[in-house]
Parts: sequence; C-alpha cells; structure tokens
Amino acid sequence: MSAERRVEDFLASAGYRVVERNFRWRGGEIDLVATDARGELVFVEVRSAAARSPWLRYTISAPKRRRLVATAQRYLLARRWARRAALRFDVVWVEAQRLEHWKNVAMV
Repeated sequence: MSAERRVEDFLASAGYRVVERNFRWRGGEIDLVATDARGELVFVEVRSAAARSPWLRYTISAPKRRRLVATAQRYLLARRWARRAALRFDVVWVEAQRLEHWKNVAMV
C-alpha cells in the first residue's frame, strides 16, 4: 500500500474526509486535501521513507513550502466552496510502519 493511501486511511479513521487527491498546478502538488471533524480545510503533505530516518523531518525545504502555499492558493481559486472554510497545513510522516501526524504546520 502506498504511503498516501495509508495516510488517507489513517485520516479517515480520525474523522477526516478526503475531498481531493494529488491536486496539481504548474508550480506544485498537494498530496491530499481533506476536511476535519470541525469543517477545517486541511492541506496534507505526505513524507515517507522505507526505513526510519532522522533526516526525513528536514525534507521540506523553503522552496517546497512556498510551492505548497502557492498551490493551496490556486486550489482556493479553483474550488469556490473552499474559500469559506478555515484552513491549515498538516504533515504526515510515514516511516516503515510508523505514522506521525503534525497538525497546523507553519509553511512560511
């Protein structure tokens, strides 16, 4: 099972509803877009490694964060309904059999 599919199942079991997978725009991609139980719009970045790695946490560079924010802005322009929701960025780290969910990660 792919890391994104594992994260999707994990989020569903936590009460999230995935509304879009792999939203692409010329500047980047958002792995998952979901809504949580409170109705917040959540842009989810999935990072994975086959084995435990202390370096995985350092793989979201400043240019990657800027692309994520720009792509999220494009998503909001393309999906009118999403403009009304509160939003946040989450990152889910997948290492071997372990998942770690970081909520409301700063992308600036």
